Amino acid sequence: MKPSSVIGRRAFGIVGGAARLASAELLRKMHYANSAARHFQPLDIAVERGASDKRRDSNPPVAGSAEHQLRTFDAIRDFEQRGVLAVALPCFESHLFIDELQANTRVVVVDMIAALFAHIRQRFPFARRVGVLTSPLLCERRLFECYGARVRIDVVSVGVEDAGALRAACDSLIAQGVDVLLPATIDSALSVQRLGALAVPIVDSYAAYARHLITADHRKPARQITLGVVGGVGPAATVDFMHKVVRNTPAVRDQDHIKIIVEQNPQIPDRTDYLMGNGVDPTLALYATCRKLEDGGADVIAIPCNTAHAFIAPIEARLRVPIVSMMSVTADHLRTTFPAVEHIGLLATDGTLASGVYRSALEARGLT
Repeated sequence: MKPSSVIGRRAFGIVGGAARLASAELLRKMHYANSAARHFQPLDIAVERGASDKRRDSNPPVAGSAEHQLRTFDAIRDFEQRGVLAVALPCFESHLFIDELQANTRVVVVDMIAALFAHIRQRFPFARRVGVLTSPLLCERRLFECYGARVRIDVVSVGVEDAGALRAACDSLIAQGVDVLLPATIDSALSVQRLGALAVPIVDSYAAYARHLITADHRKPARQITLGVVGGVGPAATVDFMHKVVRNTPAVRDQDHIKIIVEQNPQIPDRTDYLMGNGVDPTLALYATCRKLEDGGADVIAIPCNTAHAFIAPIEARLRVPIVSMMSVTADHLRTTFPAVEHIGLLATDGTLASGVYRSALEARGLT
């Protein structure tokens, strides 16, 4: 299925994996919420059931472990490549690393816990203290307390081992003065409704998340750009360019630097040879390299080779991301830095001179 190929439909991916019961419950609630909505909208919903990759153990990974993180990321990456609008995480444990997931993908990862606290704020405006029925691990990690603090809601979490302990957990939370109960495991979400009337209201976690998925405007989060570099034209120029990018980035720590993807391809045919009538046209090789960068997530492409810019016009026309023109930015710099200068001397390869790429950029800015 290619969800994005259906015009007029909203495409969602649900990460199932170890949380198969949770994904099934969310899918059911999404269909119910959509059918009950004032304006029904066609949906494409793909559910990841767990990969058949032989390298992976069939047993569920330990919650929050490296294996859990990698499996979840692989599922999201697959959805991203299939063109979904947003990805749902019905597994509460996956929210231990949701920030890392969102930072490393372009698709929107819809935060279930944030959606639930927003629902509580709207549906129960009187609530000042929320009791959370969750797993012992998430209780120990104080995950929900962190979310509650963001919206100024006091949170009391209880780790529930099994459904048999659910009544006692609810009574304990009510005794501690909670205003609302929030089931935060699939078992508690399915079982708490069977306890009968309680002294405080209970959030239907998966129904609230389903409504949020269907009705919210899922905008891609703002993120730092990724620079793609066509490398190998030549290799030394690539190293020099990378050094200057790092040196000129105002960074205090490693994480302050921008993301860079380098496709080092020294086998791109010589640009000057072709321009002088003695070699193979490098356009296709340059285009293929740019496409690899684009497919890898580059937002903008740099080519640290003057002569290669003679070939970029037809290449850029077929890309979804821009190529930064070395000629244009250099000419802009000269015009701004030396406003009184009119004549520029150019040291370049025969191919660059013959192509006239600098001449065009300079003349457009009143320079010769």
